[in-house]
Amino acid sequence: MDVVSWKSRRTGGLAARNSAADVEYVTRAALAARESLKAPLLSVLAGVQTPVASALLAVVDPQNFTIIDWRAEESLRHFGYLSEFPPGRVPYGFYLELCRETAKRLAVPLRELDRCLWTFSKVVLSPGPNKSGNGIRRPDDGKGVILTRSG
Repeated sequence: MDVVSWKSRRTGGLAARNSAADVEYVTRAALAARESLKAPLLSVLAGVQTPVASALLAVVDPQNFTIIDWRAEESLRHFGYLSEFPPGRVPYGFYLELCRETAKRLAVPLRELDRCLWTFSKVVLSPGPNKSGNGIRRPDDGKGVILTRSG
């Protein structure tokens, strides 16, 4: 349940509707299934769509699975990948293979590639209110939002 809450706060309530027995049964079946069925099987659980399923797989086996995320997808699109799919509609198997090939080419673990793609999107492509260019930044110190003037 912690991974579900971390990956998608919006679906945590839905995921809580799954019984412990259902979660255990589906998880065991997904982990035993061939690779192409793992994420789809996990997605039969309430509140678990492909991004959450990919996060669960990445927690269980970080050397072989990575997290599909709109920020990582945005970064890959920036570098000319994924143009054949509409945003948010990239098949996980395709995304996973692209990330594996890229990580191998760069000689980095999948998790490191994921963090780099996410950070590039967050800092460079879609920085949000922290880096909006309005002279105000919000340090994320975990204690709430503190507004300060930069410069």
